[in-house]
Amino acid sequence: MAKKKKKKMLVLMCILICSTAMYAGQNPAVAHTDVRIPGKARIDHDLPQSILYDNLGPPTNQYNAGTGSFVAGPSSPSLGQSQSVALPLASASVINKVVLPIQYYGDGGDNYVRICVYTDAAGLPGTQLKCKSKSGLPAFGTTNAPTTFNFSYTIPGGSAPVWIVAQEPSTGTGADSTMVWDAHISSEAVNVAGSGWFGFVPDSGGALRVTGQP
Repeated sequence: MAKKKKKKMLVLMCILICSTAMYAGQNPAVAHTDVRIPGKARIDHDLPQSILYDNLGPPTNQYNAGTGSFVAGPSSPSLGQSQSVALPLASASVINKVVLPIQYYGDGGDNYVRICVYTDAAGLPGTQLKCKSKSGLPAFGTTNAPTTFNFSYTIPGGSAPVWIVAQEPSTGTGADSTMVWDAHISSEAVNVAGSGWFGFVPDSGGALRVTGQP
């Protein structure tokens, strides 16, 4: 009887280990530093009053400039593969500004990032619609100041669910970038090494504010 129980336990352990190994490759890469800079976003009086998404604050919501998800190109010195990160908007007809704390990881790659608007495809990012890029962002763990990307973009076809995607180009400037989208708890989608999008609920997702028209 004892041998049968032992054999069952070994089989169960094997199933658990094999299951863990199977899904480990899909886990998104995250960044951490010992520097902790709690960020509380100030009110930007240039922003239109229509807030489509906001977990930056104020007055109570905060993000942490010492923790976040990597946004990387395929030649990233730190990751060695691409990683794009996205957050969903329930509905938008116009995207005016996208505000998020995103920083340079400092591993020798380009200090460059693209923020894009994507269509929704059954609850995941679909087709890329519009992108804005910036370079020379602050170093990871040094500041709590968010960066503003000006879009003034009208969604084709009217109001619809969309995704805000942080990504890097596959070639050229940004292909070796490693950036960090500072953390706030939320749902995300991630695309690792071009293998396709999948959704997950991370321990700490990206902090974001989007203004426009629903």
